[in-house]
Amino acid sequence: MQIHTECFNPYHTNCYFLTDETSGSTAVIDPGCYFRRERTRVQRLALLNGWHIELVIATHLHIDHIFGVHFLTSTYGCPFGASPADNYWIDLAPRRCREVGLEARVSFDEPGLHLSHGDTIRFGKESLSVISLPGHSPGSLVFYSPDSRCLFSGDTLVKGSIGRTDLPGGDHDLLTAGIRNKLFSLPDDTAVYPGHYEKTTIGAEKENNPFLRIL
Repeated sequence: MQIHTECFNPYHTNCYFLTDETSGSTAVIDPGCYFRRERTRVQRLALLNGWHIELVIATHLHIDHIFGVHFLTSTYGCPFGASPADNYWIDLAPRRCREVGLEARVSFDEPGLHLSHGDTIRFGKESLSVISLPGHSPGSLVFYSPDSRCLFSGDTLVKGSIGRTDLPGGDHDLLTAGIRNKLFSLPDDTAVYPGHYEKTTIGAEKENNPFLRIL
């Protein structure tokens, strides 16, 4: 599986393009492309790399992770998957944009493909396991590839930290318990690709993350 990372919008949100090298089938995780130049870059990258964008998925539905959903689904005719437990953020999105000083210049669409814990996402010969991990938001998901030994953690787990839990639907205790119980059971060398900042590993976070140390 090829993994290509782009960083989009004023929040520097990581967007991941995962491609089956044989077929070119591509899944996009957390498309935060807000500016026109960012969307143009996506189209150029798809042409240059031979990506067949067939699926868009989101770890959760905070605005910085879904600015580009409508653009991708309308341009490439692909479905959008996420947890419906976060659908209330779709209704809140225009107000949230105003609160942070951004124009609500895009359409915000609810996911047509409802993802839940234990589901398997397939594109080409590649697959991702869906793990429910609420706390940052009620519908937060992470996506795990056992074959490639990598995890796409959204805003649940980031290098040296965890996602904020002070927004509507956040729960600090639920988040930290979920990370310890569901993610720290993965192999230590599992690469963690977060929603913000650089990648890390499960082993490094077990050892160094101050929010998750067990004294």
